[in-house]
Amino acid sequence: MPRKAKIQPWKNDSAIVEWFTKIGNKRTIKNYSNEFPKFLEFVKANSQYKTRSEILDARRKQVRSEDVKERRVFEDLVIAFKQSLEGKDKKISTVRSYLRTVMSFFAKHHVPLVFSRNELKIEPCEKDKVIKEWIPTNEEVRVLYRTAHDSRDRALLLMLYQSGFSEVDVEAMNIEDFPFYDDIGNWKIKLSEHLYHARHRNSLVR
Repeated sequence: MPRKAKIQPWKNDSAIVEWFTKIGNKRTIKNYSNEFPKFLEFVKANSQYKTRSEILDARRKQVRSEDVKERRVFEDLVIAFKQSLEGKDKKISTVRSYLRTVMSFFAKHHVPLVFSRNELKIEPCEKDKVIKEWIPTNEEVRVLYRTAHDSRDRALLLMLYQSGFSEVDVEAMNIEDFPFYDDIGNWKIKLSEHLYHARHRNSLVR
């Protein structure tokens, strides 16, 4: 039996209806529907505003104020909201998505939030601090090739660079693993093919 959709009364608020109508895109509306309640809960817990309409009414009055602190009430709330998400070890992409949702709500009602540079800079969580694998550029491979100690080192370098094999795989390879010789030990790769491969590889490391 299919599960009934959970009723979300907050979506009936006129401010939300107007916002979603202006967006139009079903996928975007679905994402915003999942994220915006988190901001509403934060605002309710940290300010005097309890409904979506109250938030907008207050914002419209505040943007006309000459008092900078009053004019930036919601900017300050959004910064605090961002910090609360960072404190929950949310990934940068997740925090950015929440902020985008909040910014859309105010912008679609013609009272956009205004931030100075870096005010919404997101601090990376532990999940974002993964040490990325170093992938050398073509120029770096050329330098390594030129400074290799001997032909064996150059062969290993090209094998790793061209094949995508791991260091463990290459280390375990033997000459017998390659079809260079026939059953009686004669070199069986055609000279033209051998030269082609050599030229091709040389062109990569010039």
